[in-house]
Amino acid sequence: MSQETFEITTYHAHITQGSPESYFWIGAFIVICIVIYYLIAVLFSLSIYKLAKRIDKDKQIFPAWFAWMFLIPIVGYVFRWMMLPFGIGKALKHYDSAEIRKKGSTLFGLGLSVVILPLISWISFLSIAVAIASIVLFILYWVKAVQTRKLLEKQLSSDHQSLDDSEK
Repeated sequence: MSQETFEITTYHAHITQGSPESYFWIGAFIVICIVIYYLIAVLFSLSIYKLAKRIDKDKQIFPAWFAWMFLIPIVGYVFRWMMLPFGIGKALKHYDSAEIRKKGSTLFGLGLSVVILPLISWISFLSIAVAIASIVLFILYWVKAVQTRKLLEKQLSSDHQSLDDSEK
């Protein structure tokens, strides 16, 4: 056995022994990932909540506070099924504006994708590709939801402006 092979084998044995320091760093990495996940989840829920609050009361299918239920493990998945395609996407389809209806159709389709793909990712041979697609669609949904909220805010402010002008 050459010196190089011996050194590699010794180094490999040292890594696989499970030193307390390596367990610490693995645990720290897991905690950091969980914190980042929940930070993203809170920011996403806040965005969806703000969008749902902008939808007219007569067009809302579910209350806006359902967006905060996303943060509850397992149960949050049910609320995502309710809010993303139906509570947001379908509600926006009831507007008179063609632009908002189109955004509603887009968010309905993306919302279905965002809730269905995580189920498919449990199939082992598809998991990596579906997980990547799921992340991309999640980001796309989030961006479209923020754009739609800004459009609703703009429409709401222009409606108030036109009411103020007509009262003068």
